[in-house]
Amino acid sequence: MSLLNKNESLYNAFESEFAKNGKFKKIPRQDPRFRSLRFRYERSDAKQSEAIARSLPENDLELLKALLVRGTFDECATLFLKLQNQSIEDSQLNIEVLTQEARFEYLRGEWEKSIQICNILEKHTDTPALTKTVIYQIRSNAYFELGMYSESFSDIKKLESFESLFPHGQVPLYAHANRVRLEARLYGVEKAKLSLMKLWENSLLKFQSKNLDPVLTLLRSQIDLKRISSSDFSKEALACYMISKSMGDELYSSLALFDLRLTHFWNSRLHDSELMDACNAHPRVKKLFDDVILSKDRAGFQSARDMKNYLSQRQDFSLNSADLHSYSKIFLLNLSLIVDTSIGHQEKLEIQPRSLSILKALSDGCISKAELFTKIWGLKNYSIEKHDSVIRTAISRVREQTGLLIECEGQEVKLDPSVLIIYT
Repeated sequence: MSLLNKNESLYNAFESEFAKNGKFKKIPRQDPRFRSLRFRYERSDAKQSEAIARSLPENDLELLKALLVRGTFDECATLFLKLQNQSIEDSQLNIEVLTQEARFEYLRGEWEKSIQICNILEKHTDTPALTKTVIYQIRSNAYFELGMYSESFSDIKKLESFESLFPHGQVPLYAHANRVRLEARLYGVEKAKLSLMKLWENSLLKFQSKNLDPVLTLLRSQIDLKRISSSDFSKEALACYMISKSMGDELYSSLALFDLRLTHFWNSRLHDSELMDACNAHPRVKKLFDDVILSKDRAGFQSARDMKNYLSQRQDFSLNSADLHSYSKIFLLNLSLIVDTSIGHQEKLEIQPRSLSILKALSDGCISKAELFTKIWGLKNYSIEKHDSVIRTAISRVREQTGLLIECEGQEVKLDPSVLIIYT
């Protein structure tokens, strides 16, 4: 067995151990590849993973994985060519390279090509169980985009059969999120909403403080349900943009940026050039722009069809000239979950019901004390002399429980403008 093959076997065993038990064994620190893997899994830090991969002497496969997670594809063609030559006589490496090719084609929006590669891998007798979960996840999503719902559901069921074997892997979460999207189209949005809420609640028990990818995955599902029910998803799209930027995921920050293009957060003067850069960098975003915005003659895919339908059903709204880069914290209200994208950290808080009600009232940033008093205490006869101290005490408790900055001077209460509040 070659040194490369030995290292690959050890690496795959290391990855499988995490998916089974939710933690890594003591890692061989002399091999930086394991540190790169750890940053991808535990911290969702694609930039750091790429930086470590570039420091390796034999870094082609690890660098390829890091670049695909980042959604930066310029070097991928060269890396694939080198790895294909290396894997001619190495079955396990060949399977790993093919798996990354399937992922690459999916990320570019080449659904049929991705499915073809997955079909080859599924029939390969040497494909490891953990790799099969990745194959089914990729193929299920590709089938979904092609509108092939029964095929997509079939792969989800295959994925779910592996869940007891790899309960701590991220693939089961992706499978459940895709099931929510399919339920919305086959059985109605209300059923899908219930499934998504259960998924949020179950996932909160497994969230790691430094791994923001599950939050991003579930927020994208939330956007999907709101999109097909013609509801505003501005805040969810902005949250996805913030989180994917924090993770260093260029593709999904670009997809979130395109979602924002359909909402009242969009400001052409501030954001059009960034969207054009995203279109130039990512064929999948360019396809969306051409199909949804320019209405070019295309067969379209599921996401594009949903977006076009959303635009046709959407109510007119006033523009909000907010700078997308001015936010750094997201508070998911009904989950009491705060995400700080400036440091890539999330935390479940213990918050009293009244404090949650106050934060909900502050979700648009600012409210008068009289209006807040009516909303929270249900009384209309607000008096500065009688009730100002009551409001100040309540706001002080919110600060203590959340750590958020809230101004309570004069006759207004203002939330820190860098905080985005979402009710999921």
